[in-house]
Amino acid sequence: MALWGNKDLIANNGTATVSSNTTVTFSTEPSVAVAVGNYITVADCGTAVISAVTNTTVATLSSGITDGAGKVYHTSSAPKWADTTSEISSSTLYGVDATEQSVIRAAANSTVSSPTHAGWVQRTDRGSARTPRYRYETLVAMGSMSGDAEDTVFADA
Repeated sequence: MALWGNKDLIANNGTATVSSNTTVTFSTEPSVAVAVGNYITVADCGTAVISAVTNTTVATLSSGITDGAGKVYHTSSAPKWADTTSEISSSTLYGVDATEQSVIRAAANSTVSSPTHAGWVQRTDRGSARTPRYRYETLVAMGSMSGDAEDTVFADA
């Protein structure tokens, strides 16, 4: 895979269990095989990079996340340099496809900003505790972005 992945969502069927902070066991075989270098986000546990794949239902993570059982997960081909501790991290970086971009642009008004292009977009809150003010920076413009890991920040409709 290139330095920038083009899929915000690779696989997300079933649930996963994190044990020893670095071992992920999938309840069922993922719809698409996970690969070394993919990011995995496990609900309530965190995000990490897959460093080894033992078999179709077990993987090892490069950094520890919180243990948890029966958690919803998704994998993505996020940018290789985005980690969970830097300012530009997997928690502020979104794969925005053309549909999501057009939906947020249609809903935008003078007080709401929106991404300028589909692709890998960083969302930063520059507001106060009471009033969020989001800024969007398109780090890599990609018309070929596909998949959808979330519909909370960037809705499809």
